[in-house]
Amino acid sequence: MATATLDKTALTRLMTDYSLEITPKDVEALENSAHLIPKGTLISVTFLPGAEFEDRARAAERIQQLGFKPVPHLSARRLLNADNLREYLDLLKTKIDLKHVFVIAGDPSEPLGTFEDALAVINSGILKEYGIEHVGISGYPEGHPDITNEKLAKALQDKVASIKRQGMDYSIMTQCSIGSSRSAAKALMAPCASALPARHRSRRCCASLRVAASAPRRRSSRNMASRSCR
Repeated sequence: MATATLDKTALTRLMTDYSLEITPKDVEALENSAHLIPKGTLISVTFLPGAEFEDRARAAERIQQLGFKPVPHLSARRLLNADNLREYLDLLKTKIDLKHVFVIAGDPSEPLGTFEDALAVINSGILKEYGIEHVGISGYPEGHPDITNEKLAKALQDKVASIKRQGMDYSIMTQCSIGSSRSAAKALMAPCASALPARHRSRRCCASLRVAASAPRRRSSRNMASRSCR
């Protein structure tokens, strides 16, 4: 059986061009690990239940103070309305140089407010209004248990089109679980173009390859690998 391997150059790039994700509760662990992380690394702050706007904003502020680039998550279905989104963005702007966000639909099966999905947040124009330059969006190369591939492809096309129309940059983030060096090599060598509609697969993909881990919290041997495509 043929196996994929990573050469030294690819491995070096992998280990020096990655992003991290933390919850507001992980700030102390990040502080303890900061000396191990390259300055300027993108570090996301999740938008999960159990945390308030202030908690997330403080975490983003600390990320920036440590020399990294904070990327606040915006969970569309957890936001109440446009005013609620502006309230959070206003708070973030008092804490950080707000240029990057990651927009997802979120876990609730039904929206808690007026935003149905990530596209609704992007289409609102509020991100552009607040000077956001780069928007991260989700990709699902292996599909989604509750959404058809056709709907996923259409949603991806619509989000990319809206972001570009507003003059912002974007990344498509995908994740997969890996538990051994062999499966890791296969996952990391797999074409991230699979996250894109067919007509986009031949170009403008895999601008960077990132490992996105919920670090620096202690976790099992399974890590999260993530590709960032433009």
